[in-house]
Formats: sequence, structure tokens, C-alpha cells
Amino acid sequence: MIELKNIKKTYKTGALEYTALKNINLVVNQNDYIALMGTSGSGKSTLMNLLGALDTPTSGSYTLRGKSVDQLNLYSRT
Repeated sequence: MIELKNIKKTYKTGALEYTALKNINLVVNQNDYIALMGTSGSGKSTLMNLLGALDTPTSGSYTLRGKSVDQLNLYSRT
């Protein structure tokens, strides 16, 4: 199961700040099928990068199978 609570992702470039995701809440249960749809620049790729643990949220929590992703050893094979 995947659970996102109040996920926010902000990118900073110098003095500029861009919010790609704001207040994202999502639950995906086992055997669920979902589709991400939206216009260009709406945050689809950013969300997929967070779900794949390729990036980390600026704030909020991401739980995978009941464990916080920021506490998982993603390089372990066990």
C-alpha cells in the first residue's frame, strides 16, 4: 500500500521558488490500478519521481507498506 499525506515539493533556483506539488494526499491499495493525468507542468513526473524514491518531498509523509520511505534502506536487497 502507498500512502501520501500532505506532500509538497518545491524547487529553488537562486531567489526563485517553484512549487511543483502542493498538499497531495493519495492512497493506493494492493491490486489498485491508477492513472496520472494532467496538463504539461502539472506535476505528474515529479509525483512519479517521489513514488519511485528518486526524489524526496519538501514536506509531508510517504508510507510504503506501512513504513516511512525516508527511513527505508532503499539499497538493501532484503
